[in-house]
Amino acid sequence: MANLYSKLADLIEKHPKKVILTWVVVLLLALPLGVMTMTQPGVLQYDMTSMVGDDSESVQGMYILADTNYFDSGSTGMDPIIVVEVPTNPANDVALKNSLTSFIDTLKGQLSDEYKSGFVSIMDAGFYSKNASGSGIEMIALTFTTDVNVNKQITTIREYVNEAKDVSGMDCTTYVTGSSAINFDTEDGAMTDVKRIDPFSILLVLILIGLFFRSFVSAATPPCVIGFAYAMTLAVIYGLSQLMGIYYMTSTLVLIAMLGAGCDYCIFILSRYREERVAGKDHSEALREAIIWAGESITTSGISVIIGFGAMSLCSFAMVRTMGIVLAAGIVFALLAALTLIPAIIAVVGDKIFYPNKALKLDPNGKTMNSWYGAIVRFGHRYFRSSAEHATKYAVPIVIAAILITLPLGYVALNNTGSYDMISTMPESEAKTGVEVITENAYGGLVMPTYVLLEVDGDEELYDLEYTVVLNNSNMMASIPQLIWTTDGEKYSELSVLLMLDIWNSDKSLENMFLGREGGNIAYAIGAIDSKLLMDKLSELTGGTVSPDEILMMFGSQFPEEVSKSINKLMGLKEQGEIDDTTLFNAVNYIFNIGLGTVSNVYDDEQYMKMNIVVKDEPMSDTSMDTVQTIRDVVERFMENGGDEYFDEAYVTGTVAVIDDMSESINKDFKFIEVLVVILIALLLFFVMKSYFTPIRSLVTIIMSVIWTLGLTFIVFQNIMGVPVTFIMPIILFVICLGLGMDYDILLTTRIRENVTKGMSNDKAIKEAIVKSGSIITICGIIMASAFGTMMLSTSPMLQEVGFAVCFAIAVVALVIRTFVVPALM
Repeated sequence: MANLYSKLADLIEKHPKKVILTWVVVLLLALPLGVMTMTQPGVLQYDMTSMVGDDSESVQGMYILADTNYFDSGSTGMDPIIVVEVPTNPANDVALKNSLTSFIDTLKGQLSDEYKSGFVSIMDAGFYSKNASGSGIEMIALTFTTDVNVNKQITTIREYVNEAKDVSGMDCTTYVTGSSAINFDTEDGAMTDVKRIDPFSILLVLILIGLFFRSFVSAATPPCVIGFAYAMTLAVIYGLSQLMGIYYMTSTLVLIAMLGAGCDYCIFILSRYREERVAGKDHSEALREAIIWAGESITTSGISVIIGFGAMSLCSFAMVRTMGIVLAAGIVFALLAALTLIPAIIAVVGDKIFYPNKALKLDPNGKTMNSWYGAIVRFGHRYFRSSAEHATKYAVPIVIAAILITLPLGYVALNNTGSYDMISTMPESEAKTGVEVITENAYGGLVMPTYVLLEVDGDEELYDLEYTVVLNNSNMMASIPQLIWTTDGEKYSELSVLLMLDIWNSDKSLENMFLGREGGNIAYAIGAIDSKLLMDKLSELTGGTVSPDEILMMFGSQFPEEVSKSINKLMGLKEQGEIDDTTLFNAVNYIFNIGLGTVSNVYDDEQYMKMNIVVKDEPMSDTSMDTVQTIRDVVERFMENGGDEYFDEAYVTGTVAVIDDMSESINKDFKFIEVLVVILIALLLFFVMKSYFTPIRSLVTIIMSVIWTLGLTFIVFQNIMGVPVTFIMPIILFVICLGLGMDYDILLTTRIRENVTKGMSNDKAIKEAIVKSGSIITICGIIMASAFGTMMLSTSPMLQEVGFAVCFAIAVVALVIRTFVVPALM
């Protein structure tokens, strides 16, 4: 290994300007792609669910729902949704009703003019309220064709909403929400965060390095060098984005990781060069020593980080996979820059790299050493020498204390699996508030319904359509459409009804509704139905105590207002004797099966029956995630118990189902990835250190810090702040912290090994390594911890969690584990 770094030193010493020129050329080539990465729409993805593998059941179901050959609008639910907060039910307030109608008509005209055929419909989904005061919300659903990228139109829609409010005189608070609005607000919040976090991170790094070297040139050089590497990484992101989705968080994470780790590597080279110059070696020899010894240390450290990040690329979930690829590439480029560009710059400018600090070795009686800076230097020397002595003298108590801290935090980490509620980790925004308002007044699942798709042979004729002409209340002729099931259709619809009732009542929701009790999380489930059969089944459920007409009214009241109004009109016509029971039930069949789109068109010899399931709680809450799993179990039993004789496939899909599939895939993948990372880092350390004990000791201490980090993250965010830690955080943090945390352990251990190689005893080698590298590793740890700590300035709780966790992990490794626990174990 030493021979390799010796050759690298020869190359840089002979051709420093060529090395610098090569980096400049690479920068110029990468810069245009880097700019496009940060400015061109579509390069970064903001919808996590769009990054799940195509082979999952839920994603295949989403493709079917979005296919306009099957479902005319290509819509997977009400999206976007306009929520209007109203003081009372508009049906009871003529003025409010008129202004609301005017608002809807105005908005419809605006959207039709803007999007032409791309705009499908605007539907008043009705009034919802859970308040005794009578206040509530009116929900208005918009539908667009798949040709319109609704995510990119949210700003325009919100502008039209405000204009329509002014025109109609509707003085109510409105929110534009739904999946598309959530994605847009997440993207907008991320861009705002980047503008806030990135400059602050760079400024903080500049200040810390400047204070350490007392030089603005030394302060600026590492960030500038890493800037070259970052431009290359952005070019890689752009290239990868043409092949796979890159999650928006990745660009922020990679910059922070490169600033932290990359600047650490640069500082290690700079400080080792200065140390050798202070020891009396000339410029050339000092640079050579820095490249050979510090180069080996940072390479080993960098490879451990690359292993940690690179292992994430084995995950089947695209968000984690691409994040791992980009982070690993970023560290590779940062390491290359630290090994080549920094030494080349030193070779050209020499000691001017520390300008305006001309004195490499400070006079103990000089002005600088008698200032605050000198006091800090003297304190540092005393602290690190004292900590080295105490770590070796009180090794057993230190190890016992570390174990006592690990046990309770380990218990917390192991007994908290994280939350699936991605909405709660969003930045505060109009879309997020809209979801909260819907949940308070109606059903949270209206924003993101869950669907069950049952595949039917396309050769089957399922139904016929008929029309009955009657006189309405105004003595006007009205045509009532009816759906009449064929013999084959009756069997399919019967099975659909049985499955629907099993799902709806899987948590006693349906039974509780008809018996007037609270409980259950399913607000309603509606699929392809035979309404007469459904009413009979519901009558059986109530023990015959409720009449079919009453059941139909109660059943219809659970759905959007347009549906319940249509059923009420039909009931009125029946009471007037205009239609009989058969016509009533066939008309209801039409409303639910054609009107709500529960039966698809026939395409490519395939047809689907769709079931819409809406939960009461927020769609991604832990309760709702459990409900989705229950639905999966019910559907699986249904298919096993004879359903597969009629239906070729069954899909449980929707955004929440996609998240459920994603979590299952990630949990399975990371059991393998975590073991792989541990094994690869152990092999790396064994290869470099030529020791069996050192790899085990290093891994034990770093895993200890990871346990402390996870435990404290759950305590701070979940228990104190009330912000759920998302399920993906513990998994990602384990790998990131294992890689980055190993940095400082390796930097210290390689220095100890160097001292032993030069003839020192084990104890003396430890003490000298801590004293010599203590201040360097400490400032490197502070820089990296501070860089990640700036992520806590984000408005996104998820980024705040990452920032806090990695900041704490790095700080505890650099300031506690490396200073006390590692020497105690050695």
